[in-house]
Amino acid sequence: MQSLFESLPNGLTLSNYDDWLSFDARLSELVRTGQARRVQALRVLHMPDEEWYVDPSTGEVYVYVKPDDKILPKWEPVDVFAQSEKERNREPGLSAIPVKKMNCSEAASLKEILKVLVRHGVAEVLDRPNTIPAVSPESAETWYRDIQTKAVFRLVESTGDESSRWEKVPPNQEEWTIQ
Repeated sequence: MQSLFESLPNGLTLSNYDDWLSFDARLSELVRTGQARRVQALRVLHMPDEEWYVDPSTGEVYVYVKPDDKILPKWEPVDVFAQSEKERNREPGLSAIPVKKMNCSEAASLKEILKVLVRHGVAEVLDRPNTIPAVSPESAETWYRDIQTKAVFRLVESTGDESSRWEKVPPNQEEWTIQ
């Protein structure tokens, strides 16, 4: 037997405008009578203005994408426990921070984030190895090791007009002490 949400589009072709209007009216009636509740989306599956609905009697959750001139409507089940594609492909720990040049404001923000990560035990601050020369006498370097992956990164902050940067330290430069 089909669930209430599965049967909602029965006999309708959502890409047909009149059928979509009927579907929308059916869903509105379920919400009005308490058989469905609109809930906050936990993540974006298709587009930012999608709507999520839960069947209070079964806990089943569906996503509803209303149509516009370029998008066809969607009504499909949601696995609320599944990770999104972005979450599955995200690098862990410090590797999630993009390696790049940055301006002073971005470097200051990154430094504050890194302080929180160190405080929460995600990363640790390292001394620059004596065998590795400083990038530049006009810059300050802070080295970090990701606790989980053991990858080492450094934040090179330039004092002049130069860009600061966040970079991964090559594995052959791994002689350090923890601060």
